[in-house]
Amino acid sequence: MAKQCHQCKGLGKMKCPRCDATGKLNGKDKCYHCQGERYVLCTLCGGKTKIDDKK
Repeated sequence: MAKQCHQCKGLGKMKCPRCDATGKLNGKDKCYHCQGERYVLCTLCGGKTKIDDKK
C-alpha cells in the first residue's frame, strides 16, 4: 500500500537545493538545476507524491 511521501510531504516537489529556491545562482544567473522554477521533483517519490511502504 502506498503512503504519502515524507520527504516532500505529498507535494511531489521540493525546493531546489542548488539555488535554495531562489531560481538564480549568484543572485543573477538562472539556476541550471531547476531552470529558474525554484522547485525540482522530489528525489524520493519522483514527483508521484506517494511511496510504496513495502520493505
